[in-house]
Amino acid sequence: MLQRAFDAFKLLKADPATSLPPTTFSILDISSADPLPQNLLNSFDSVLDTFGLCSVRDPTQSVINMRNLCKPGGKIVLLEHGRSAFPLQFIADMLNSALDKTAQNHAEKWGCCVAVSTRFSETRRLDSGVDDRVQ
Repeated sequence: MLQRAFDAFKLLKADPATSLPPTTFSILDISSADPLPQNLLNSFDSVLDTFGLCSVRDPTQSVINMRNLCKPGGKIVLLEHGRSAFPLQFIADMLNSALDKTAQNHAEKWGCCVAVSTRFSETRRLDSGVDDRVQ
């Protein structure tokens, strides 16, 4: 997937009508407990993860690493799927019923590891401005 993004970026950058900031692509294991490369720590304005936490070995470590990659004041943006906690119970029940019926097929097709999914129970605002969600 990163290769696709890199290829698309090269095409955009080659277009003289497109103004893009300096950009670096890096590949690393976000879920590893091994130390992150020093040159990447506190260096990103934002870290974006879309539907990926259910597919990594250690979702909690992944979020910790994302936080460590962000500059002070940086943002972590997570777009995830899962059971709904929508305030209107009957809507949450409908959504959860549909998700429950399709969860196994979704996991098999997209590689979601349901057993390692992380459920966040608390959200705190850190001094850096990044939401820290604690299991």
